[in-house]
Amino acid sequence: MTNWMLQATVLMTVATGLGATAQAADEPDPEALYQQQKIEVTTAMLSPARNNSLSPRRFQPTLGGASLRGVLFYEAIDRPDLGATFKRRQRIRWSLYGAGAGLFVGGLATTLVGVLRDPQSGPLKLGGAITMVAGLVTMSSAQVFNHFAPSHPIEPAVAKDLIDQHNAGLRRQLGMGPTARVRVAPQVGRSMAGVSVSGRF
Repeated sequence: MTNWMLQATVLMTVATGLGATAQAADEPDPEALYQQQKIEVTTAMLSPARNNSLSPRRFQPTLGGASLRGVLFYEAIDRPDLGATFKRRQRIRWSLYGAGAGLFVGGLATTLVGVLRDPQSGPLKLGGAITMVAGLVTMSSAQVFNHFAPSHPIEPAVAKDLIDQHNAGLRRQLGMGPTARVRVAPQVGRSMAGVSVSGRF
């Protein structure tokens, strides 16, 4: 009877251990989840364009290998207000480009029609030339608008801070500690030389 009870106890212990091992294996690894969900950005992507603004072409952070281009970035960091501003500025910019291109093409067509009908006739050619100039001015205004109101409403340093905040919040959500940061800088004095080490852990 004693041997039977001992065997049953051993079997239960083994089963419990196997169950705990299987449960641990089923639980997702926090570090793996963090690597999949963190936002990554390079120094080149943060290189400022005109007026210390983000370049829509260069600034393409990634999330799990997928590009966060344009408004997708602001959706990923839960800033729909900045995303709405980005979309509005893009819409205005491309509307100006489209209107300018339409005026220019229309003016060119009017000028060609005037030349074909009557090379000596001035009104059509003059009207076409004026329309073409208006188109060029409108397209130029798109550049002016982009200079004073770039598509990305934040500067590179702010974008980097928002990415760091997102990743730090993700680590807290997954029950992970903050990322250790170590900075090494040279120190040179009159009678000594070395390095200083500072960090956040």
